[in-house]
Amino acid sequence: MAHDLIAPRRALLGGLLAAPAVLSVARAQDYPDRPVRFVVPNPPGGASDILTRLLARELQERLGQPFTVENRSGSNGIIGLDNVAKSQPAGYSLIVATVSQLLCNPFVYRSIPYDLDRDFTPIGLVWEYYNLAAVPSRAVPARNMAEFIAWAKAQREPIPYGSNGIATSPHLLGALFMEQNGLDGLHVPFRGAAETAQAMLRGDLRFTITDVASLSAYVRSGDFAPLAVTGGTRWPTLPEVPTMAEVGMPQLEATVWTGVLASAGMPQAAVTKLSGAMHAILSEPDFQQRVRTAGANPLLPDPEALKRKIADERPRWGRMVQLANARLD
Repeated sequence: MAHDLIAPRRALLGGLLAAPAVLSVARAQDYPDRPVRFVVPNPPGGASDILTRLLARELQERLGQPFTVENRSGSNGIIGLDNVAKSQPAGYSLIVATVSQLLCNPFVYRSIPYDLDRDFTPIGLVWEYYNLAAVPSRAVPARNMAEFIAWAKAQREPIPYGSNGIATSPHLLGALFMEQNGLDGLHVPFRGAAETAQAMLRGDLRFTITDVASLSAYVRSGDFAPLAVTGGTRWPTLPEVPTMAEVGMPQLEATVWTGVLASAGMPQAAVTKLSGAMHAILSEPDFQQRVRTAGANPLLPDPEALKRKIADERPRWGRMVQLANARLD
């Protein structure tokens, strides 16, 4: 009789052990079952904030729960990233961060309060920004890249170039540009692209590499002369402006890609559901056009693609931080 009870007991025990896993999968398939919060580690009103709000609105319609947006700027994204890393349950707080915010901080700061690989779950890439190299038309006579380099080499003083702040992509790409062309540059950081543009207009700067959206109006007005874009193709609204590769500088080809991540421990079924919904939204022609209007290029989210992007590009951005001496201890 004792032997006859062993099999039922084992089956009961196996069922009890499997129950939490079954419930976890069920909860993941029900995701989201409460409001979801996007954290944007930038001030309100910028392209990242605008695009995240557009994405949140579409996700709310598709998934049936509120998707809100909260701005937590500061320390090149560290404040927002740390907030999401410590948020539970996983999957209900999402960070929308650029490559410089994700990959540069470990090289810039002696210590940061999170580990990108350990504390986050990648959801996918959503969009990328092209940067534009430009000069102020009244202060610099050059109208193409070759003319600018020749002019810059003839100057006796360092060339002041502006960026959105220390260790941002405009800073790192500007430093790389100066080094690759044998120019003596003087980095001048600002609190955003708008301040950089105003400094260019005043004649305080002679060069910048910053996002296309922030400079396009000044290019159209003739205040800035465009030299090259940093993407792999020409930008649709500036088709006459060559790429860095076309002007002989393929090493300066770099886009400012943006990824969405949750805190660690988000169930795989929930990751797949969220990433799939975002993929469907970013595949729609109307939404893609809205992304381009905001100055970005839409990407199609995939968790594994974001993992590979982080692994592949981390060494390159680390080298650029070292080249620019962009340490903030």
